[in-house]
Amino acid sequence: PWLADPLPRRGTVLSVTPPCVEPLRGSRMSRCLLLLHILFTVRRKPTRAAIQQIKKSLVESVLHHARDPHARWVDCLTSLNTCHHPAFRKPSMVDIRRLDPAASCAHFDACFSAASQFDLVIVGTADAGRLQRLVEKWLASIPPAATPEANRRREPAELTPLGVRFPRGVTHKRLSLPMIDAGSSTQLTWRFTFDASRHEYLQTHELSLASKVLELRLMQRLRFETSAVYQTSVRLDLGTYLAPDPSTPFEGTLIVSFSSDATRAASSVELARAELQLLLCEGATEADLTSARQISAREHEDATQTNQYWLSRLAHAVSSGRVEGAAEDRFRVWEELRLRALADLSAQTVKRALGRLDMQNFTVVTLVPSTLPPICTNATAIVHESLLRCVAPPIEPHA
Repeated sequence: PWLADPLPRRGTVLSVTPPCVEPLRGSRMSRCLLLLHILFTVRRKPTRAAIQQIKKSLVESVLHHARDPHARWVDCLTSLNTCHHPAFRKPSMVDIRRLDPAASCAHFDACFSAASQFDLVIVGTADAGRLQRLVEKWLASIPPAATPEANRRREPAELTPLGVRFPRGVTHKRLSLPMIDAGSSTQLTWRFTFDASRHEYLQTHELSLASKVLELRLMQRLRFETSAVYQTSVRLDLGTYLAPDPSTPFEGTLIVSFSSDATRAASSVELARAELQLLLCEGATEADLTSARQISAREHEDATQTNQYWLSRLAHAVSSGRVEGAAEDRFRVWEELRLRALADLSAQTVKRALGRLDMQNFTVVTLVPSTLPPICTNATAIVHESLLRCVAPPIEPHA
């Protein structure tokens, strides 16, 4: 509560989470804030050896990524569901070769040239007086940006959205890759748009509870009744398609994912779609609603025991420019509407929440093991990695 007053007046959040949950020592917190001071005050000028080390690390990261079939499946999902938006593309060997260190450092420095555009959210056990002295020592001493315009507060409507679009129509994609442990992973993604006449927080909580009901139904049907999948989950993506301007519609995606045997992936997709359609038509049973209430309440109770939960909630309250009010008001409204959605959960609210899904536009991406003989898959993997290494930038040995 003592940190609530300084929070509501900025739009971007810089979170600091020391890797511990015990009471923070002054020296540890001092080092964290010192690093923030350096971030905003020191201009980056990497040495030749540092540039070579960074490029080497990037090359190894690309090679490791190419060897991981699950990582390539995730890349395929992201590329498809964002219509190949460049902001979500992983760097390639060509990108690393073309990397301009001076331009990269200049861009990085420009991003951290105005500390007034950031908020600091700290969660944990700390002495308020000592923390205030450290903030005054390391953060209050950061000089302002060179121009008044750089220090001016940006309103949400002034920010440039990424303009990420979800693909139109129904898209099925099957990704066949060599893997050591044969298995299949599938993800179904539906786009949704909130009703502009109802509060975004309330609709978020209602759809979250509806997704919990759907997850319970899929678990019962796909895993326990038919033994078609090993595990399944349902979650919401509320950030990828979100625009900062509150006058634009609130968009997101509902994601159903499961792992199964490759021979049962296609039938499991149809079962999952049928179960969702059944919920849309008939709604949830009382047993489904009771289980969803109990699980959601227990998960929330467990989450509130962690620093990460409070960090994410405070950061959301600070940065949620689409909702009017100060950060403490947003924080309070979020909790009030969570309790309201939990109390009002019914078959009708589940149908209404899932009714916001665009059932005519969705994607299905399935990862399956390659059917080629092992000698062919091994040869293909070796050739692919050799080609990547040919494109990689030359790494000079240290003197």
